[in-house]
Amino acid sequence: MIEEKDINHIIEGHSETEEKKDHYHGIHHITASGTHDDVTDEDFSIKRAYQFRNRRELIFKIAASGVFLALALIFTWLDSLLEDSLEALFGGIKVPIRILDFLVLVLASPVIGPLFGCIIAFLLPWIHGMIIDPDHFWFQTMIDSFVYPVMIFIIWFFYYVVFKNSNYHKETNKHIDFLKRIFPQFFIIIIGTILFTLGTVISMWAMNGFQDSKAQDGSLNQFLDGKNWHLLVLLVAEFIRFSICSIAIFFIEPKTRIINHHFAY
Repeated sequence: MIEEKDINHIIEGHSETEEKKDHYHGIHHITASGTHDDVTDEDFSIKRAYQFRNRRELIFKIAASGVFLALALIFTWLDSLLEDSLEALFGGIKVPIRILDFLVLVLASPVIGPLFGCIIAFLLPWIHGMIIDPDHFWFQTMIDSFVYPVMIFIIWFFYYVVFKNSNYHKETNKHIDFLKRIFPQFFIIIIGTILFTLGTVISMWAMNGFQDSKAQDGSLNQFLDGKNWHLLVLLVAEFIRFSICSIAIFFIEPKTRIINHHFAY
């Protein structure tokens, strides 16, 4: 267990003349500006995810949420072009496989937290389905507005709660830090692939039942035509989707800790 220390003490192995960069000496964290604080157990607690220490942190998260929402809107528009190009793989059916907008949400979550992350994840599918690409069946959009925030919470839960990572400080032991960041990725890929594939199949089933003009273009019978290879392609596509997200989390998430620490710690 990490014990909170008095920050006004000599740090063994640290020199004031060494290069100014964000680095650690055991539990001691030295920022690029030269300020010093210590890693504590509180940094790895679940309550820290839903806690705002001061008004500055709240304002930062709200402002960052606006920035990430704007980025997500740009990338969800690009995703609509990708969806159009993938229709041929699914027999002309528009299947909601959007890699870029969800990737933005995944990378935003460590900065803005699970609360604001889930709010944006709920809103984004509706904006995409009603404004950017209205060709989507409304039930498909409703399913996405459910699975998006659920998956954002699942990613947060496994990464920060189960494996006790911190979005402010890194684990002081390098080997433990690596394991705590790599193992959640297996759960994220497996759960994400299953959840989003199931969501798509449910939306296809719903479109088959409503029997309107859009349903005729994308029914479950069409989707599962032949030897069910559409379902296999969907599984592979979702696996690739969440593999990309996991790689991004592993390599980029540690960089977000510096931003969080500077603006919100």
